[in-house]
Amino acid sequence: MQLSRTDLADFLYFLAIVRHSNFRRAALEMGVTTSALSHAITALEARRGVRLLNRTTRSVTLTAAGAELRASIEGPLQIVGEAAENLNRFRDAPMGRVRINILEDAVPLLLDPVMPIFVDRYPEVEVDISVSNRRSMSSRAVSTPVSAMAAPCRKT
Repeated sequence: MQLSRTDLADFLYFLAIVRHSNFRRAALEMGVTTSALSHAITALEARRGVRLLNRTTRSVTLTAAGAELRASIEGPLQIVGEAAENLNRFRDAPMGRVRINILEDAVPLLLDPVMPIFVDRYPEVEVDISVSNRRSMSSRAVSTPVSAMAAPCRKT
């Protein structure tokens, strides 16, 4: 049998139910209704052809198949969750390219004071600066990696 996206989501629901031994608390954790959670587990059991949980009105316990499934998937899904969380470090540290179009007269006022600080704070950002002279409407473009900008911006 091939694994589907639905199975992965239902495995997460299954683990939440096992953690809480309660459908209502697991549903709160997962941000779904108790009914949706119950239907998802029933569908998982039907797709896999095996009962995973014994349910009564007052308790939820694992079957032998449920205990084996928990032992098999809990560690790997935790590793996947940690890997997804580790991606946040890339979101927290800007990288890539920033394009700035600026008038020549504004460079000393706007760029010179902030670029050295920006360079120190975000070394992975490449800055493309396009400086134009409004009087002649000519422009020139400068592409400089931020890490190479040790001094304030100057006209060249």
